[in-house]
Amino acid sequence: MMKIDYAGGPSDCRDMMGYALSVDETIVSGIGQYFLNEYIDSGEYDRHVKVVRSEYSARLDLLCSELDKIADKGITYQKPAGGLLLWCTLADDINERELCKLAEEKGVLVMPGWVFYKNCNRKKGHLRMCFSNVTHDEICRGITLLGEALDECRQQKIVKDREEK
Repeated sequence: MMKIDYAGGPSDCRDMMGYALSVDETIVSGIGQYFLNEYIDSGEYDRHVKVVRSEYSARLDLLCSELDKIADKGITYQKPAGGLLLWCTLADDINERELCKLAEEKGVLVMPGWVFYKNCNRKKGHLRMCFSNVTHDEICRGITLLGEALDECRQQKIVKDREEK
């Protein structure tokens, strides 16, 4: 069986439908296997992998370059050799939960690291950034806004510390 779709409408609705359909695609039918085999044998698969690697490598390089611009705000990272995620470490005076909240208010979604740990109460001070589904412009704008959120997060801590004294 082969499925072909087309959908029109608001982009958020289309994206949600696309995600729901991708979840359904857990097996490849016989004819799908045939088409996949032809795609691989034709060399198109290898060409596509080169294009994808180049694009994601460029996004990673850009993300790291933009993060370097805000490193003095309390965020560091170790550049991975590949993949679609970048893990960042926050300075001790930055509350990752508050930072994620402030960033989200600015339209930037970053994942707090604690949600990925088995014992999330003990692990903190990390962010996970995914760059697979953002443009180069969105990376630049997102890191600028993240830098603003880092400043606000630190300022809130200073005010809170003063109030506690």
